[in-house]
Amino acid sequence: DPDDQQHWSQVRERLAAGEKLDALALLEARVGGGAKARGPVRNPAAPASAFLTTQTQGLAGAELQAYLAQLASAQNAEVVSSGLQPTGRDDTPETIRLQATLTTTIGSLQTLLYQLETGTPYVFVDSVAVQLPNVGLGSTRQDPVLRVTLGIRALWRKGAA
Repeated sequence: DPDDQQHWSQVRERLAAGEKLDALALLEARVGGGAKARGPVRNPAAPASAFLTTQTQGLAGAELQAYLAQLASAQNAEVVSSGLQPTGRDDTPETIRLQATLTTTIGSLQTLLYQLETGTPYVFVDSVAVQLPNVGLGSTRQDPVLRVTLGIRALWRKGAA
């Protein structure tokens, strides 16, 4: 959609220029003006597909790794490494945490993050660190390959084998 491409192009330009508040305003306008404009928050039950449903938490972690690898592959991104992380003090017992390092372009990263946060199972992106691997080597590539480290989490429910 040309409107989406133009919108995301404006967001990237503003972020690159350090205009984070302008970029945030663009994003909020895109989703309907923020929480105040959407009315009261309801607490609907999540569908079963929102969870990693396996016999054990270990299998849920493997399922989350496989899900990330599948989405990354569809975006021509490469998962360099991934590993389960210990849950935090504030996490529920159902939380599965994963840290993954990928190589990808900015366009593919944008689509990957969108798919992670809007698809099922529900995946929450807690951290994103982006590095340009060959800085200073004279690379003038229009869409450079980035090294990205993601911190993600999902929720697990015990299910039948």
